[in-house]
Amino acid sequence: ADVPFWPGDPYFINWLLIAGGGAGGGDDQGGGGGAGGYRSSWNGEPSGGGVGAESAIYLGAGITMTCTVGAGGAGFCDSGNDSTIAGSGLTTMTSVAGGGGGSPSPAGRREPPEGDGASGEPGGSGGGSGGRDGGVGGAGTLNQGYAGGDNTGYASPFTGSGGGGAAALGGSATSDTVGTGLGGNGQASTITASSVTRGGGGGGVYVLNAGNQAGGSGGGGTGTTNVTDGVAGTTNTGSGGGGTGRNATVPGTGGSGVIIVRMATANYSGT
Repeated sequence: ADVPFWPGDPYFINWLLIAGGGAGGGDDQGGGGGAGGYRSSWNGEPSGGGVGAESAIYLGAGITMTCTVGAGGAGFCDSGNDSTIAGSGLTTMTSVAGGGGGSPSPAGRREPPEGDGASGEPGGSGGGSGGRDGGVGGAGTLNQGYAGGDNTGYASPFTGSGGGGAAALGGSATSDTVGTGLGGNGQASTITASSVTRGGGGGGVYVLNAGNQAGGSGGGGTGTTNVTDGVAGTTNTGSGGGGTGRNATVPGTGGSGVIIVRMATANYSGT
């Protein structure tokens, strides 16, 4: 949306910029999708990856600021889409899309576009690796999010790993046990006056059909059992989707991102 402002003296605008989350992997023990990149200037609260707040925007009169919100990944292993803030005289700010989760199956349409099938895709936060074939979690982006979890063996573990979150690494699958492939937690912000957590990573698939792998706090989708569809990341949080099992057909899609700007009421044009 384009946001015009009243003429007057320049003033500061605080902002929260989150990209779309990655979708979970599928076709076997899929990894969870990574959260979209998380950047914030508000009140000293951290951006993703554990770094401090960035600088507020100092905006002059008559400037239009254009905000583009990234959609979440929609297909198996798909990464999300970037979110941006741009405007005349402003350096464009970009939050990087969340990485798609890994898919261990060597065949077909659910394979990630690059690298081996089991590894997660890089992103704002990285996708988790798939189980069974082994692989590494996708890398996160500096100052935006964390990496997805790893999985290092064929015989065991078979569980998919969690996608990275804004505030924590995705869980690495270390055994065929519920709780080893959890999504990384999201980050809380009070930019809307109450504390809201966003940017959780998706959980990986659990092989033994006896439980689910939770997504990270802030909207990360649940990674389901080996025969069920992954759960989508929550809309407008940039969270990753949960991994999807071998016999399921619907991916855990990534949650769409969000952009929030905060300024003094007297400076707001009403548009």
